[in-house]
Amino acid sequence: VAPTVTMDVGNWSVSLSVDDGHGDSETDSVSIVVTAPNSPAADLVVSGLSTTTTALLPGQTLYAATTVMNQGNMDAGFFRVSFSLSTDAVYGNSDDIPLSALLLVGSLATDASYTASTSVTVPSATPLGNYYLCAMTDSALAINEGYHEDNNTRCTSSPIAVTYPDLVMTDVTPAAGTVNQGATLNVSNTVANQGLMPAGSSSVQFRLSLNTVFGDADDVVVSATRLVPSLAAGASNTSTTRITVPWTTPPNTYYLCAMADSGKAVHESDEDNNVLCSPSLVTVPKPDLIVSAASTRVTSINAGSQINIYNAIVNQGGSKAGYSIVAFHLSSN
Repeated sequence: VAPTVTMDVGNWSVSLSVDDGHGDSETDSVSIVVTAPNSPAADLVVSGLSTTTTALLPGQTLYAATTVMNQGNMDAGFFRVSFSLSTDAVYGNSDDIPLSALLLVGSLATDASYTASTSVTVPSATPLGNYYLCAMTDSALAINEGYHEDNNTRCTSSPIAVTYPDLVMTDVTPAAGTVNQGATLNVSNTVANQGLMPAGSSSVQFRLSLNTVFGDADDVVVSATRLVPSLAAGASNTSTTRITVPWTTPPNTYYLCAMADSGKAVHESDEDNNVLCSPSLVTVPKPDLIVSAASTRVTSINAGSQINIYNAIVNQGGSKAGYSIVAFHLSSN
């Protein structure tokens, strides 16, 4: 027997139970979608979504060019469009970052479109990364769209980077391989912003290091600091800095190391790549004491007598010499 059932338009679950008359029954169910051909309903879609912004800082604002269209056969009343950032270009997933901006549309007739530019602010707590900008029309579900509630979202075709600038040293080159304690040394150095956002002004600090680690216990701090102007994304700045080797520098062979943004004035996407050390080494030589003069006016003297000897000691090395003793011999050659 095929029963006739009258059902309203909608999504239904129909269950059928069969009893064999002896207390045993079997139940089965099926989902049925009841539609009415050409039933009047609006159908809102985001037909266009784009932005000219390719990168921005957390907390900054972009402008979203959004077009919504009513492709249904019934006019739509007031509705809103919501926005989010998504890592996978799917609106509404758990990875989305909701945005507070709303696009409000008063009404939209059948086959009509509405385009607007919406100011969208990225939350300041947004983790750094690449995101698609996504939009959902009728996000409050104010419009009855019949059986077209699953086509209301759209995402940009390419992602937007939420990021900071990234300052690095790309060159550190000392002008000489040997420098004395207390002497000056010219150092050519280049700072680059390899990030996608501009960087404000910063500073570079220098050190002599026995290894290529800036800031550990073996470093000799150099007082010279170079100021670096603001750098656009992808820009670099080169300068020659004159540094003075401290008088207290122990004689040794050193790397000359430099740290970009040593004062931490710039918020960077990577704070651990700011140091570069010279490929060539700089030697601070040891002291070298010599007797530059030794003379006396006496041409003969008795044994046991005293004699005055004029003598001069010169340190011709590159480092300070501490206390020392001069000894004298009589020699037949």
